[in-house]
Amino acid sequence: MASLLLRRSLLLPPAIRTSIYQSSLPHLRRHASTATTHEIPTAASEVAAAAPAINPFAESLMTIPSLLLDTLHATGLPWYAVLPLTALIVRGGLVYNFSTLPARRRAVLRRNLSPIVGAHMRRTLIQRRIKKQPAFRPLLYFQTMIAMSRDFKIPLFNVRSLLNFGVLIAMTETVRVKCGGREGVLSLITKPLTWLFSKKYPTVAAGSEPMKMASSPDEILAERLFDAREAKAQAAGLSSSDIPIEAVHLEKLNTNPYAAYIEPSMRTEGLSFIPDLTLPDPTFTLPCLLTLTMAAGILLRRQPPLTTPEVPTPDAKKQPLTNGQRLGLSVSLLFGLGATQFPAAVLLYLVPNMTIAWLQGRWLDVKYPIPGTVEPCRKPVRLKVRKDFEMPTQV
Repeated sequence: MASLLLRRSLLLPPAIRTSIYQSSLPHLRRHASTATTHEIPTAASEVAAAAPAINPFAESLMTIPSLLLDTLHATGLPWYAVLPLTALIVRGGLVYNFSTLPARRRAVLRRNLSPIVGAHMRRTLIQRRIKKQPAFRPLLYFQTMIAMSRDFKIPLFNVRSLLNFGVLIAMTETVRVKCGGREGVLSLITKPLTWLFSKKYPTVAAGSEPMKMASSPDEILAERLFDAREAKAQAAGLSSSDIPIEAVHLEKLNTNPYAAYIEPSMRTEGLSFIPDLTLPDPTFTLPCLLTLTMAAGILLRRQPPLTTPEVPTPDAKKQPLTNGQRLGLSVSLLFGLGATQFPAAVLLYLVPNMTIAWLQGRWLDVKYPIPGTVEPCRKPVRLKVRKDFEMPTQV
């Protein structure tokens, strides 16, 4: 064992070998620990600090969704029924009344402003043409529409516009945390805010000397690795040479930060083909349903007419796919492929949520249809009537 350790130590840089030898001497370590006022952070403490922990901002945003899910589950319903019911309550009640319906009403009002926007655009184009300035029509239309919407207090975007996306992310993240998954979209979004508000600045007490770091980075690394091995050995009652360094690091890094939030009943209250909702669907039924739901919402969506509809023709129903529809179908296919790795509980929420969203869109098309653009009256077309006179026949 001693020869093996000696061969391993010879492969290290000289600074690390020197630091390990000095750290192994008890009297030198006692002298080093009393020489500095502030203790140099060890590898064990650094690994514990670097271990993934739940984001406090994400935890605060997931409090209400978690309370709603737990309340519905406390009524005795299994999770395969709680998740679609939650989607119906959230999407059909909260999001519809506070985001979807106001957005449709604003869209109808903005469509009625099209004549005013067109008049302002024509005036601006004439002015720029006189001044010989370039004019990009789409950008000019967008700027004019924003100005008119602000003047008439029907803005294009407001806080409610983000409610739909925010609620969807919060609900899916809550379900994922209950399944014991790793960090998701919400944790990545709120991580910069966590770093900003949790930043700590070092303070030095009055009358104390500042911390003296080692002169070489190799010595710092060797010190931390030795401290980690020694702490692990003392906890297990073994010598520090019997424990590999990798075990000290990987033990804390492999811990699940959401262990306290995992719902054990998720593993047993699933569907017949997927009883464990914390695992991906092995039959790919839920990912296929999610892809088909997204594709149906793209293909069966009614696009509002930009102008007054013409007389329908026999080929009006056989219109080709637009570029936006092709892009949406491609995104739905890619999202369906990625959904094969999602927990089944997340898909059980997403599929009803998107189905309800499509039904709401169809209902709004009937209840609050977006009209065509108001245009000037057209001069009626006069058709020439040809009259054929028949000459009377002589008898």
